[in-house]
Amino acid sequence: MQWIQDSQVLLVLSSFFLVFSCWLGFLLFLMQRRGQERDMIVGRLSIRPSVGSSVSALRLWQETETANKQRPRGVWSKIETKLLEANLSISAGLLVTGVFVVGILAVSLLVLLFGQSIPISVLLVSIFTPLLPFFYVQARISKKKQAIEVQLIEALEMSVRALRAGHPLVGAFELVAAEVPAPLGESFARICQKNAMGTPLEQCLTEEEAELRQRDFSFFASAVVLNSQFGGNVAVVLEKAARIIRSRQRSAKKFRGLLAQTQYSKRILLFLPPMMYVLLSVMDPTYMAPFHQEALGSILFFLSWGLLGLGWAVMTRMAQTVGEVG
Repeated sequence: MQWIQDSQVLLVLSSFFLVFSCWLGFLLFLMQRRGQERDMIVGRLSIRPSVGSSVSALRLWQETETANKQRPRGVWSKIETKLLEANLSISAGLLVTGVFVVGILAVSLLVLLFGQSIPISVLLVSIFTPLLPFFYVQARISKKKQAIEVQLIEALEMSVRALRAGHPLVGAFELVAAEVPAPLGESFARICQKNAMGTPLEQCLTEEEAELRQRDFSFFASAVVLNSQFGGNVAVVLEKAARIIRSRQRSAKKFRGLLAQTQYSKRILLFLPPMMYVLLSVMDPTYMAPFHQEALGSILFFLSWGLLGLGWAVMTRMAQTVGEVG
């Protein structure tokens, strides 16, 4: 009798390892596919990975923005880049290890609590465990970009006032670094520090833009680089850039308002079925037993999850398309 229980535990762990590996491989495949598409765009635009070239000044704020310095192309390096964008001081190895350990602990807990629902529990934990840190990192990145979007206009207006008061451009950036809080203030502080170490200001802006990958900051950096190469009144350039960014943000807010209802509808439609499944499983496990004890029930269960994923992908893509138009 003991060996039967041990074999069941081994079966559970093996199932978890298999599903977890397949899911992680699918995520890595998607990241690699996006990298290949970005490299194809770079090849078509004939953008060279040279930071100091004149091509870097002409890469403005379009959707096809790519870093003009050579970025790491490995999947592991892409995870590290995402963590840096989210201001998380952990390595990719530590993140993957933590997700794996949490998944093992969750499966062990489910084995102790719900022995009869082991296959479905293993599947759900294997699917949602890698998604939780992914959503957390993406939320931090989105929050950081929104903060930069709000602070950038204030920073540009402050720079214009400093320039008209007689300060040099680097002095205006130092004022912004001192007065504007994080995260944008930290970005300007890094620009000033690199420039003080001897790096040209244009290269500092280009490198910071490549690290932030925020559209409005890309527009601002490109305007400054173009002005430094071709001449002109930098105060007027920054003032016009602030006006354009403010107008674009005003239009973006209108589109976000139109998309808010769709986003909330998507969240309700996506989270209601899993919540009802968990609630009914806790209240009456026999009611949901056919989903994981009968062949037809298992097929319908997996089909419903597939349709939920498809609906999430379609609604997210629709929202992204409307947002890009805006």
